[in-house]
Amino acid sequence: MSIPDRLDERLRALGLGELRALAAQWGWKLGGRHAGHPAGETPAANPMCARADAYIGPDNRRPLHRTTPGGWRARWIPEIHLVDEHSGFGGTHKAPLDAA
Repeated sequence: MSIPDRLDERLRALGLGELRALAAQWGWKLGGRHAGHPAGETPAANPMCARADAYIGPDNRRPLHRTTPGGWRARWIPEIHLVDEHSGFGGTHKAPLDAA
């Protein structure tokens, strides 16, 4: 298995499994249904992003290291949504990822 393939699997696992457990250890809840999206594409900006392969998550079975329909190498933005249900607030953290 190549490094990009292993990274794909690791990000998918972190997306909903390990991140949920880590958040719970600190008293938070994971508020998102994915762990990131392609750079420049968000659900509000592009209806194509409603597809599972437009997110980092267990339902995306396509390689993250791929060429976009426009011919560019896909770049991803990991994204974490944390919620403190007891205090009634939450936050989001995004950071670019280069899965070269």
